[in-house]
Amino acid sequence: MDSGFLSLCVLGLLWGLPALIPSFMAEKRGRSPFGWYVFSFVFSFILGIVILLLLGDTEDRRREKILEDEDLRQSYRK
Repeated sequence: MDSGFLSLCVLGLLWGLPALIPSFMAEKRGRSPFGWYVFSFVFSFILGIVILLLLGDTEDRRREKILEDEDLRQSYRK
């Protein structure tokens, strides 16, 4: 196996694994995990994290959280 190929594989792994962080963040916020993984892989996972933090949750995800909170409150009242 060529050492250049091995180095490239290691570099790809070291660059690709941190790009998973924005992917998981995006899923929790109701956004496309794959799209954010690709964005973070191409540009930077730090940039992906910052942008996701600035964007926040989608409207649908906010509604889901409100409904979950209301269900939890109803269960405590019973």
